Amino acid sequence: MDIKLKRRRRLYLSVLSGACFYIACAVYFNLQPRPTQANLTIRTQAVSAEVKDDLHYLADDKYVDTMTCAKCHENEHQLWVGSHHDQAMKVASPQTVLGNFNDKSFTKDGVTTKFLRKGKEYFINAQGPDGEMKDYQVLYTFGFYPLQQYLLQFDNGKLQAHTIAWDSRPAAEGGQKWYDLYPEEKIPHDDPLHWTSPNFNWNFMCADCHSTNLKKNFDPKTNEYHTTWSKINVACQSCHGPGSDHVKWAETYKDNLEKSKDPLKGLSFKLKEPTVGIWETDPKTNKPKRTQKLASNVQVETCARCHSRRTPITKDYVHGKPFLDTHLPEMLRQPIYHSDGQIKDEVYVYGSFIQSKMYHNDVRCSDCHDVHSTKVKFEGNPLCHQCHKPEIYESPKHHHHKPFKEGASCVDCHMPHQNYMIVDPRRDHSIRVPRPDLSLTNNTPNACNNCHQDKSTQWAAEAFTKWYPNIKPEKHAYGHTLKLASENNPQALPLLEKLIQDKSQPAIARATGVSLINNFLSQRSINQVVKSLTDKSEMVRLIAVQQINVLPPAQRFEVAKHLLTDPIKVVRLHAGSALSQTPDHLLDVKTKNQIADAINEYIAMQQTNIDMPFAHINLGIHYTNIGKLDLAKNAYLKAISLDRLQFRAYVNLADTYRKMKDEGKTVETLETAIKYFPDNPLLYQTLGYSYVRQKEIFKALPHFKKSADLNPTDSSFSYVYGIALQSSGQVKEALEVLIKSHKINPKDTRTLQSLIQFSLQLKRPEQALFYGKKLHRLTPQNQNLNALISQLEKSY
Repeated sequence: MDIKLKRRRRLYLSVLSGACFYIACAVYFNLQPRPTQANLTIRTQAVSAEVKDDLHYLADDKYVDTMTCAKCHENEHQLWVGSHHDQAMKVASPQTVLGNFNDKSFTKDGVTTKFLRKGKEYFINAQGPDGEMKDYQVLYTFGFYPLQQYLLQFDNGKLQAHTIAWDSRPAAEGGQKWYDLYPEEKIPHDDPLHWTSPNFNWNFMCADCHSTNLKKNFDPKTNEYHTTWSKINVACQSCHGPGSDHVKWAETYKDNLEKSKDPLKGLSFKLKEPTVGIWETDPKTNKPKRTQKLASNVQVETCARCHSRRTPITKDYVHGKPFLDTHLPEMLRQPIYHSDGQIKDEVYVYGSFIQSKMYHNDVRCSDCHDVHSTKVKFEGNPLCHQCHKPEIYESPKHHHHKPFKEGASCVDCHMPHQNYMIVDPRRDHSIRVPRPDLSLTNNTPNACNNCHQDKSTQWAAEAFTKWYPNIKPEKHAYGHTLKLASENNPQALPLLEKLIQDKSQPAIARATGVSLINNFLSQRSINQVVKSLTDKSEMVRLIAVQQINVLPPAQRFEVAKHLLTDPIKVVRLHAGSALSQTPDHLLDVKTKNQIADAINEYIAMQQTNIDMPFAHINLGIHYTNIGKLDLAKNAYLKAISLDRLQFRAYVNLADTYRKMKDEGKTVETLETAIKYFPDNPLLYQTLGYSYVRQKEIFKALPHFKKSADLNPTDSSFSYVYGIALQSSGQVKEALEVLIKSHKINPKDTRTLQSLIQFSLQLKRPEQALFYGKKLHRLTPQNQNLNALISQLEKSY
């Protein structure tokens, strides 16, 4: 993979329109066997007792000691001891530190990092944010297998995760050594991927998924953290909620539980299903079916809190609430996912699992995983045989490989893995049929070529078609639609409409379709967004309300006012932001209060993440929408002060200065940004626009040209450059630019329209007809174009 592409994919990004993503550092389930070596087992069992850390531990009357839970739930406690949840985070000690700190060193790109001990304490001599080497104390271990990271103490209450990790696999598997998480990239001290950057800050990026009852407690005035927890790792109350009232209930009714009238038994919600039924095989279809539908998705959504790519929207997590009441999930956007929804970057299970047929047929996490030990219930194919008949699916007639060999493994075909952090294999939980035939059209991976890397995709597709001649189009065929949409291909619009309206498709795929439809901005696309505002899926409604800013405020209010009382919090607060510009004469007192409440919720959501630049960027966008430009300016400046490498903050700040009619500051902001992002075409294009507004077209042209040269595959940059050339009287040169762009982007309709216009302007009717016919093939319903072609044919 191209190094620049890898860097772009891994960078922590801030995204326009309030749709930011959050890299949740969690410990993940997968279907790989766990270590059994005696020393690791002994060490994990040795640290099972409660450890109180004075630096971060804070007693909370609502939360009880884990050993209190163990008194009644001894079996569950024993399963948990030594698990990935138990080992999510620990105080650094001889029992918990797996890495070799006996004056060992690791050198990469001329920087030597040392690992050493000073008495009972552990230190890493590492390059700091100023480029100088310094001893940093290791306060905590982070995870334990197949790698272990270390959290180092900084000023202002920050903990940072170092990017040199310990490979805790056995030496025979290549482990028992220090290694760098970015082995192919040179990362200087001022790079966004340096371990001292916000991307590796524990307090924001990782903490709430590795500890119980974590409170980030960031002070924006001093930029200090005062983070606390009730339990250092992921323990009982992380999932079940605070336990003090449950303990009181148990003590009250311990002699006669039937006297209790509390169905929740003192807990804040019921995580366990009242009745889950059993899995039976339908004799007609040979497919498994749960005898009783699940009453709710509470278990999956409880796990999703950490096992997802998402942004928290509230400071205090409330157990049992719908997932979208507490978090903003990421859609199937590239480069996080492949276009068909397969995992690409680290997405942590939930976003892939809710695409699966399993999820839509009431499979839940605990059907495959023991939720207390975090292990799978059975190793290998027997896990799947719980529901799928082995006499059918173990047969070579099904998998076409030798029995009990790698190609006969259920998970290798239906849940292919991808390595993250170099050594950590995680499986794709969309649990799909391998489709090398779709790989040909979508340029996506498939399980067949994952194993047969020496063979072509065409070879795999032909074998697949031969083996399964009657295969039907399945749910994941939306990959082609999303791929076309991400490429701004006009053929995607009707396909997006079909996807969004198809209720049999996964909600996350349909919502992703809504997020892309405004790439083809027209009355048709707007109509589809408006329809989606009343969709039964909260995920679709959420994305739809984020897309309606293209409408005038009054029209926005008419189509989205019902969302102010939506049952899902994240939908309500985005509705409030979208309707914040509604004219007063359309509002009665009740509705005005509803909008105010929703706006306050939206601001509170951003305040939850106020230690991160993206929250200030989102606030800046909100303040811009309601006309408070001074507040917007300050928000963008704050984002830059937290991290000077915030590209979107510079672009939005420049645009704010434009609205404030301060083009001098606009130019100054963009020139500063170009120093940090010299290869970003949008900055040059935006700078060109500023000079156009200042009526200095000839100063603008070099910047438009630079943007087009930097990204010739995106026709929008060449299109703007061409229009600017034409506006300056250089029509012939403009035509040449757009002809070149058209060869790279033959389906871009705007370029074709301009080619027709410029050809006519240069009195080249034959050339205009040539491009007119090309445009006609893409937009056959364009009556004006049809008339022009007819006229040109008659004259030519």
